[in-house]
Amino acid sequence: MKNKQLIIIPALILLASCGQKNPVSDLQELREKGKVAQEVGPQQPTVKRETIVVEKEVEKRVEQETVGANSIVIAEDKGINFVEGKSSSFKIRTSVVSAKNVAMVLTAQNLPDGATLTKSTTEAGVYILSWQPALYTTGNAAMKGLTFKLVPKISATGSPSDYDKLKGLVIEKNIEVYVFRNLEAPSELKVAGLATEVEENQISNFTVTVKVPGTDGKAPLPPILNVTYDEVAVTAGNNFRELDGSRHVRTDVSKKAPEYLGDSKWKFTRLFDTKNISPVPQTDSSGKVVPTADGTRVRVSFRVNNPGNGLSTPEVLAQVKIKYVKPAVTGAP
Repeated sequence: MKNKQLIIIPALILLASCGQKNPVSDLQELREKGKVAQEVGPQQPTVKRETIVVEKEVEKRVEQETVGANSIVIAEDKGINFVEGKSSSFKIRTSVVSAKNVAMVLTAQNLPDGATLTKSTTEAGVYILSWQPALYTTGNAAMKGLTFKLVPKISATGSPSDYDKLKGLVIEKNIEVYVFRNLEAPSELKVAGLATEVEENQISNFTVTVKVPGTDGKAPLPPILNVTYDEVAVTAGNNFRELDGSRHVRTDVSKKAPEYLGDSKWKFTRLFDTKNISPVPQTDSSGKVVPTADGTRVRVSFRVNNPGNGLSTPEVLAQVKIKYVKPAVTGAP
């Protein structure tokens, strides 16, 4: 039996015979690359590095080149309120925010009569508004609003260019103030000349003085004197009644109107009459007439009202004993 030989023709040779690249050189190249790969080891991941340029924002301050009306600041105290007949003062502050070394003068237009605007001697850039409103400025109202203008004038600056920009500005600020009616209650009521004991069949003068703030001799509505009986007939420790003494008080026809004394003080003149107005007989605490009484005890209260604001003084009590006059003893008929 013949042995058959298997002839194996490498594929590389066949490829070479087909006009392709020499397989031997390719194989050699592959072996070289494999050897290098074994020596180097596994391939490391590729790190891509990029340079990023960060620009830091630099703060820039831009100076105001143009000086405008908003460069001048005028700030007044909050709540500028005045009261009739009282002097009050408030501050007005001035400054320039966009220029240095500025000298400025503040003037006022349409100020109310008697009001003044003066520069402070202790605070730079501060002006003082002072005023004592005349009585009855508000008229019949409880409050009145008034408006006037503040006008600043630049006299000097640290820079000629600033002066040229500021001197021509026409800047005005309206200021509104309020005047209130005086809301103080009358006070200091005093009764003078009314004795604690008077005789029957007599007429005596007495006065009531009082201070009524917010009024003077030109008051459209002068103060009013009220004379009343408080009806507190029996008081602790007494066994008799104190009766109505207001019935004996009447107006002096020659001095009906109150007299103004100055400094908001007034005087009322009244009469205590036991001649034309006979006293009521004295009674005890139960209301029975006391036949042995030598007089009648009365009480009377005084209070003054200011019709301008509706306020009044507390009541002031006067207690008087009207002493009976015994009839003269005559001879036998």
